[in-house]
Amino acid sequence: MRRYHFAETEDKKWLPGSIRSYMVDYLRFMGEILDVYRPSYEIIRKLCRETGERKITDLCSGGGGISLRLAEELKDEIDSIVLSDLYPNTDSFRYLASRNSKISFITEPVDARDVPDSLKGIRTIYSSIPHFSPDEVKDIFRSSFTSSNPIAVFEAAERKISHLLVILIFTPILFFLFTPFIRPFRFGRLFFTYVFPVVPVLTTFDGIVSVLRMYKSEELLTLAKESVPEYRWEGGCIRDGMRKVNYVTGRAV
Repeated sequence: MRRYHFAETEDKKWLPGSIRSYMVDYLRFMGEILDVYRPSYEIIRKLCRETGERKITDLCSGGGGISLRLAEELKDEIDSIVLSDLYPNTDSFRYLASRNSKISFITEPVDARDVPDSLKGIRTIYSSIPHFSPDEVKDIFRSSFTSSNPIAVFEAAERKISHLLVILIFTPILFFLFTPFIRPFRFGRLFFTYVFPVVPVLTTFDGIVSVLRMYKSEELLTLAKESVPEYRWEGGCIRDGMRKVNYVTGRAV
């Protein structure tokens, strides 16, 4: 299946911030429950040891992604995780920071294509690279290189018909089952899920679009090597039981 670069509603400036927050909070909640990115922990651990970095700057954090599990699993390898996003979900970030002292966040917008040089450490991107066109992906890699920071990109979903069907069938069901348990609690989340179900509808739509514009690891690796040939790039697929994660990492030689 070829890649199609459609736009997600989450990327649109006209989308109300509260709706965007409810959407990404669901993704963060499900990521915590399923621990879909467990295979990535060893990749980050290896990158920390190879580079000597003990700080992670998470880009495109959304609702905070897997920061809690990452902070717990790599407690001996890292000193801090800084969450950032173009549309910062500060309520979710603050909630996560209250649960682990190693987690902090930036309240100002941070564009993954042009990250301030002041943000040092290993740059991570989970579940967000499909939001960017090939040229924008190259900009992300170049931004990491120009500021001399390692980078690691991870994606659990794949560009497959089966993944489209899973999202189409199960996302609405999971929303209706788990929404009352998502924290921080918001009455608005209940209203826009059960009374006027705009959040599950938009999240399902965005999930389908995300799969259609997903990159394969070999495609990302090609873009990485074209954009920054000076870096040492690695990529592929890593498994942990039933979990499967595609990744690309880059660091100075």
